[in-house]
Order: sequence, then structure tokens, then C-alpha cells
Amino acid sequence: MMTTKIIGLIAVAIPLFANLDDLLEPVSDENHHRWSQSLSSADTKLKKQSVFDQKHSLSEDEINQLLTKALEDKFSPMGIFSAMITQAWKTVTVRADDWRFKMLQYPPGGIQSYFNVRFRILSEGQIVGTWTFPVACQLWQNVYKTTQSIPRESSLPLNSLERQSVNILKINQKMIPESFSLSSYETQKPLPAGKFLAWSDLQKKPLIREGKVIDVYAKSGLMSIRAKGRSIEKGNMGDLILVRNISSNKYIQAEIIDENSVKVYF
Repeated sequence: MMTTKIIGLIAVAIPLFANLDDLLEPVSDENHHRWSQSLSSADTKLKKQSVFDQKHSLSEDEINQLLTKALEDKFSPMGIFSAMITQAWKTVTVRADDWRFKMLQYPPGGIQSYFNVRFRILSEGQIVGTWTFPVACQLWQNVYKTTQSIPRESSLPLNSLERQSVNILKINQKMIPESFSLSSYETQKPLPAGKFLAWSDLQKKPLIREGKVIDVYAKSGLMSIRAKGRSIEKGNMGDLILVRNISSNKYIQAEIIDENSVKVYF
């Protein structure tokens, strides 16, 4: 009888122990998962904290790039533009994800070869520093250059010009970019070979030149008069010029209405 009870207890104990392991296994996995999540969360927080704590050193090259962009945004220069501070820069450290560059003073006369600028650097909402620096600038453009001498009041055929890239800030004149059409312009003074073409060298081609014989129209009420005249001045459409009536030798002022005609108003 005792033997039978022992065997029965063993038989009952075996599945009980087996069920206990089965029950403990998912609990163990769940605890492990929670522990892993806790580690992962802590690791993420450490990484975020590490990113926030990262520092960035502003070099001289970066300051030059920031200045160039600020001046380009302000003045929109045509060509390849660059700006560079001409005094030594001491590296400034800011927080990597929270800093900005702010211009405080631009050159009042626009971009030139040399001028002073003033700027500020802020980080985490605080002023890191304010600096005033002399700046040297370059602005490279492709411009026209004469390959031969060109007389006064002459057109500018392409075979009399070549294109060359120059730093126009070094030339104390407003140069004509190669993208500009010269077909309606002429020289207003003789130009030597090897000269960079400036706006001061050109003038609009006049519609009527001095000494040209033209038609003179006059109208008063129902009466209209037509005569021949000789222009004393040059001009373009809509200009008032002095004209001499060839028949009467009288001088009159008339408005240019086309390349061969003027109109007199009474």
C-alpha cells in the first residue's frame, strides 16, 4: 500500500515539474525582453545626449564661405564671386546642432575689392562673439577685349574682339559681360588694341546721324508740308534734334520718327 502511494506521488510530481518549467520559460523570455528594451532605451538616450553634446569648430575657410554666401545673397553679383578675411582667424567652438552666423554690417557702396564687414556668431541662443574684419573680394567675369584698334563711331564686329576672364573688381570701370549683345552699340571714342570693353567706351547707335539728308514733315490743321532737311544733330527714336531746311536754310527742331524722317510740331 505504501509503495503504491509513493509511485502515485512520483507520477503526479513529474508533470507538475514539467508544467513549472513550461510556465517559467515565457516569464523568463519576457523579463529578458524588458531588460533588453531598457538597455536599448538607455543606449538611445546616451546617443542623443552624445549628439547634443557634440562640438563644432568654425575654421577660417568656413567663415570665408559664410561671408561669400551672405554677400552673394545681399548683392547678387554676376560671375564667380569669393570673399576672404585678411586677418588671422582664431577657431571658435560652438554646439554642432545649434549655432548660426549673422551679418551685422555690409559695405555701404556695394561689393569692392576691399572693405570691412561685421558679423556675429551665436550658439544655443547666446552670443559667442562679434567680429569686424577687413575682407578682400574677387569677382571673375568673361568680358570683351579688343584685338585691334577700333575708330570712333564704329560697330564692333566679333573678329575685332576676344573674350577673357578677369577679376572686374581690380578694374576701375564697369565692364561689359560677354553675354551682352553689342549689335545696337558703337564706339564713342577710338579704342586701342588690348583694351577691356567698358560701358563708357560705347554709345547707342543713333537712328539719324549728323549731316544726314532727311524728310521733314509738318502739319497744322488740314495743312501738311513735306520738305528736305539736313540733320545738325544725331539722335534716336523720339529725340528732338536740330534740322536745317535745305530750301529755306532755316533751322527748326523736329522729332525723329524713323531712320529717314522727322516731324515738326507747330
